[in-house]
Amino acid sequence: VKNYRHLDQSRNSIARQCGEDVLGLTQPNSILLVSGDGFAFPLIYLQKVEHLRTDTTVVALPTLLGAWYAQQLREQHPDLVIPFDRYDRATKNLEALVAANPGRTIALAGTLGEDQSLNVDYWPCQQGLLTVIMPKSRDRDLQTVLSENEQLLSRCHPPAPGTARMNTFEADIISLYEFPFLRLGDLCQRAGWKDQAQTWYERGLAINPQFSQAREALARLEH
Repeated sequence: VKNYRHLDQSRNSIARQCGEDVLGLTQPNSILLVSGDGFAFPLIYLQKVEHLRTDTTVVALPTLLGAWYAQQLREQHPDLVIPFDRYDRATKNLEALVAANPGRTIALAGTLGEDQSLNVDYWPCQQGLLTVIMPKSRDRDLQTVLSENEQLLSRCHPPAPGTARMNTFEADIISLYEFPFLRLGDLCQRAGWKDQAQTWYERGLAINPQFSQAREALARLEH
């Protein structure tokens, strides 16, 4: 009883808001690859229970390591082609999955981890909280990418600094909101746009003042 006020999460909407933000940025009829439990669970809940954005096929990448999950996805999403029984990051990897689903937008929420199979023929295009997997033949200029992300990220609702419990799955959610600013800042830095890079890094720090990668990137700009 003494600790209930600290344990009560009935007014905590961080996970729900994250799920709504991600689905709100997902293009129609997309395949959405998700790598973190903290934002996979809200997405699955919103789809299965509240039937939000059921046009999107959510694929939880870690679970795809199990053959049962590939079979379940085939049964639930007949329009999704999975060209293997068990994802293994070697030959039965994301490159094979992307190639088997031409014509559909494939986006990622989170990181790819050890799977580097897309590096040869594809590049990661930041679109708000998501990374869209683009063929290298479809290049885009930096200013267009920045302008689009400015508009997309303005539609997102990151938790106020200090409100997320960083010893829980909410740390995954914070990373989903902060890392786009780091990636966009890195693009600007590589292009020699130091002022723009600084602005993007600082915006990432505004979401999470403890965002060490953004602090390190700012330090590199000063040298």
